[in-house]
Amino acid sequence: MDKPAEIIATVPDPDPDYYQEPPEDRAINRLEEELDSLLAAKASRKKKEEENRFPTWIEESARTFEGKVWMRGTGQIPSSVLIVGEKPGQRDRTIEQVFKGPVGKLLNNRLSAAGFDCSKAYFTCCIKYALGKDESVSAKDIKACRPFLMEEIKRVQPRVVVCLGSQALTAVTGKGIGITTIRGEFIPHPEIPGLMVYAMHNPAVVLRSPEMMPALDRDIQNLVDFQKTGTIKVRPTIVPEIIQTAQGVEDLVVKIFQKYPQPLIFVDLEWDGKHWMDPKRYLRTAQLGYADGKAAVVEFRFENGVACMDDEPRAFWALKALLEDPTVAIGGQNVIADGEWLLSYGIDIRPRVVWDTMLAEFLLHETGPWGLEELTLAYTEFGRYDLPVAQWVKENRDLCRHGYGAVPRELLIPYGALDVEAPRQIMYRQAPLIEKDFMQPRGVNGEYPSLWDTTLEIQRLIYELELTGLPVDRTRLDPLIKQYQDTRSQILGMITTETAAIGFPAFNAGSPADVSKLLFQHLKLSPVKTTKGRSWANQVGNQGMDDSTHYAPSTDHETLEILQDAHPVVAHLLQFRQVDQICKSLLRFPKEGEDEVSTGGGLIAKIWPDGRLHPHFSQLAETGRFRHSRPNVANFPKKAEGAMADIFGKGKVPPGIRSVVVPPPGMVLIESDFIQAELFVLAGLSGDQNMMDALTTPGKDLHDVTAINSFKLRVMDPEGKDVPPEFLIELARRDKKAFEAFQKTLRYADLKGGVMTRSEFKDTIRVSAKAVNFGS
Repeated sequence: MDKPAEIIATVPDPDPDYYQEPPEDRAINRLEEELDSLLAAKASRKKKEEENRFPTWIEESARTFEGKVWMRGTGQIPSSVLIVGEKPGQRDRTIEQVFKGPVGKLLNNRLSAAGFDCSKAYFTCCIKYALGKDESVSAKDIKACRPFLMEEIKRVQPRVVVCLGSQALTAVTGKGIGITTIRGEFIPHPEIPGLMVYAMHNPAVVLRSPEMMPALDRDIQNLVDFQKTGTIKVRPTIVPEIIQTAQGVEDLVVKIFQKYPQPLIFVDLEWDGKHWMDPKRYLRTAQLGYADGKAAVVEFRFENGVACMDDEPRAFWALKALLEDPTVAIGGQNVIADGEWLLSYGIDIRPRVVWDTMLAEFLLHETGPWGLEELTLAYTEFGRYDLPVAQWVKENRDLCRHGYGAVPRELLIPYGALDVEAPRQIMYRQAPLIEKDFMQPRGVNGEYPSLWDTTLEIQRLIYELELTGLPVDRTRLDPLIKQYQDTRSQILGMITTETAAIGFPAFNAGSPADVSKLLFQHLKLSPVKTTKGRSWANQVGNQGMDDSTHYAPSTDHETLEILQDAHPVVAHLLQFRQVDQICKSLLRFPKEGEDEVSTGGGLIAKIWPDGRLHPHFSQLAETGRFRHSRPNVANFPKKAEGAMADIFGKGKVPPGIRSVVVPPPGMVLIESDFIQAELFVLAGLSGDQNMMDALTTPGKDLHDVTAINSFKLRVMDPEGKDVPPEFLIELARRDKKAFEAFQKTLRYADLKGGVMTRSEFKDTIRVSAKAVNFGS
């Protein structure tokens, strides 16, 4: 029955807190909150103590901490220049002073030779204690020592901190700034107002790579100039003519031809898009350097593709009239990259290119670097003019994934102007060297073109390769992906069953640590080599696995090949690695963000809108061969596919991966291989008769001869009798099939008594003898 209204009115409103939580519970909750607060405060104090437990300064009388000798720097305090190295060397540890070993000697000698007064500088290392012989600097080391380093900076009061290498740069700035981005340039310290940071190559790296010495000397010269003048050199700039109308482009063309009858024009473009075939791509600016200090920036778009050119087709037509004129010569840095984009707009500069600073530097210094930033530092006074743009791009990676479409124009236009002026100035320094050594016709009577002409002609041929591309048959590719992925899953299932039976149920086939644990702890197999590629027996000796903290055993492909007969799971691991690598690199469906220009993604991701692969070809290889990327078409597996019969089973082997590349309609593909062509050329040029004999005599193999002679091996028949080389040569001349059958039965013995089969000899001695401790 309902209560009367007057009674209801006298009932007080319930207190929600009172009825939902009894008083005793409220008291307990308050105590719990106070306890949580106390625990959080204690944890915070402990974390702070942990962060600050390392010393920020150590006097001469107390220089050890946690059993380590901590070394502060030496030199003048205060000093305008503080030089920070990476870590104390062996000699430094002995006498407990930094920069006293070979690295310090090299640095001091180069500084003094350039005119730098070392007595007026302070020298230190970012890591304050010694590391193991093969131990690298870690983030933990930098974190532990940085408070000490910052205290040194505070006491020395420098105007410039010089960072020798990337580790020192990270320790000084507290940020992961790439040394290649700022090397050779003075930049403000991100935390300390008024302090400048100057990055140079680590002299330890220069000791290992002497070709980097000129770059170190150039960086040192900037430091000398600062010490002598007390000022940082102001870099020269170029004020370009900015053109946003088609009429302006036409007027520029007329002006160039009137003043320069045979102009040498340096060209550079800034664009946005995956590539020149991307339907969303656009050209943002075209820079034209037509004389010393004279540059024009033809601006087609503002930031993010907003059009600013009044008549793009007419402007492109004017550029075409200029750049395709027979009286014009064209230069630039990596010209082919811009040339392909221009060609997509109907402008063909290929016949006009006479200079490429990147290719010229490759001829002069085969080991590089060949980037425009490095060449600018080497040959000009412009310094790191790209730094403002590079820093903006780094901070806005997502906006700049496919180009410079989002870069603010106040940064882009000055950068673009120097992008055509710097190559011109670089050319002036390179040209005399190229003319002296690479522009003379070759051959006895000069019947062959010069190396420079050949290099430029190869660049034109690469245009054709990249533009034409390789058609892909998706009806072959998709089933091939499924076959490999299914087989990968089947092998992984077998491995899971086998490892569970061994007592390793949580085994991860993709984890090197788990593979190492399986091989050397569960199966108790003997390691073959260390992760550094050294023979395990020679390197570790009788210490065995007790020394694995210093010498970790390798689990690479070669190790699995050698150990595969020890247990079925090892053979299956080897098969899994072979199939898995192909699946990861080529035969898989792309994930989000993987496309034609990204790393990875498989073959499908690399197919352009025209249904073809358009890999990038590079001439910058010391061997003379092309490098390839996106995708690496030269790396389609051939040797690995030879093992697929064992993996898939006879009669079930899928077609080769190369078969997905098909010829255009009406054409055929021809495969050819100039077997050992470079070896014949080398033998001919060097006049090495032994090498030529090994290459041309039936029954001899250059690799066999080299390995047998180097390791003083005995070649034996199955009964252990020595087999003379003359017997093999005669057999090969009389009956090639009989020779090949007999060769498979041969045994090879070293001076220690170790004996290998023909298969083991080919897979180890001829590939990596040090891995199996084979030889004397």
